[in-house]
Amino acid sequence: RSSGCLQYFFELLAPGPHSHTPHSAPHTPHTFTAAPRTAPQQRTMGWGLLPVSLARFACDVLGFMYPALASAKAVIQEDGPCCSQWLTYWTVMAVFAVFENSSEWLVSWVPMYFEFKIGFVCWLVLPRFQGAARIYERLIYPYFLEYGE
Repeated sequence: RSSGCLQYFFELLAPGPHSHTPHSAPHTPHTFTAAPRTAPQQRTMGWGLLPVSLARFACDVLGFMYPALASAKAVIQEDGPCCSQWLTYWTVMAVFAVFENSSEWLVSWVPMYFEFKIGFVCWLVLPRFQGAARIYERLIYPYFLEYGE
């Protein structure tokens, strides 16, 4: 029964003459016109190697899921240095997210942006590189010292 409702719904949306379904009377064709766009449409096709949806998913997994699990593990094990590392990461990631979200209209036109973001997030997350600690020590910590009070 639900497939009949979906079929009826899609037939209403389809241009051209509509076929008669058992749940409705025959109709006259409707003409649909698109409303003018006032806001820019979000880009769904990228200029990168990966589809945008896959690249965003990879960024979310690498940037949020893995650090969240590692942070929870550090808290449960009461590992002070590890907790400090992840707190530094979350601080840097929050600052990055504010800048990224405020300039999304510009970022959406950068070729291979999500591929670069995946590399940047890996640089931030992986203990081998200590990327979050470097950014925190060079950019964020001096700002907090100067304006933190």
